Amino acid sequence: MYIYKMFLEVGVLVVKFSGRYLKDEGNQGLLKIARSMKMDERFAITTVILDLKDVTSMTLANTDRAGVQYWEREIFAIFDHPEKDAAAHLKAIKYFSVLPENSVAKDLYLGRLKRVHNSMAALPGDENYFNDLADLLQLLNLLDLQPLLADGWRKI
Repeated sequence: MYIYKMFLEVGVLVVKFSGRYLKDEGNQGLLKIARSMKMDERFAITTVILDLKDVTSMTLANTDRAGVQYWEREIFAIFDHPEKDAAAHLKAIKYFSVLPENSVAKDLYLGRLKRVHNSMAALPGDENYFNDLADLLQLLNLLDLQPLLADGWRKI
């Protein structure tokens, strides 16, 4: 399950996962969220934070090349705009993850990333992974968002 919150004025999308992380829930969630946004909102996002701290289980399902290609095709279609460069914008988005506290889920998440990135692009470095959302927000100079994360989450 996931919920999300957008802070368009600073270009941040936070997606919070909890419980069982099913198949490629992260990618499918990002697609659903992007589809629900207006085009200007999509292009306003410059930072995506996936908060997996409360994920309790995960598998390696849907981490194959076909799944990656499907996701890339769909996300490019969602961002297709005659006057804006979708590829440049998508490439410029910074992605960060708050890792699951559950050690098995954490290992599986990192394994998922290796499998997915082996088939599409370089794996992000350790500087993209955090154990605590507050530490990440502090690094990004976004601590003022922390109180706003207490409520107002959206669900699709």
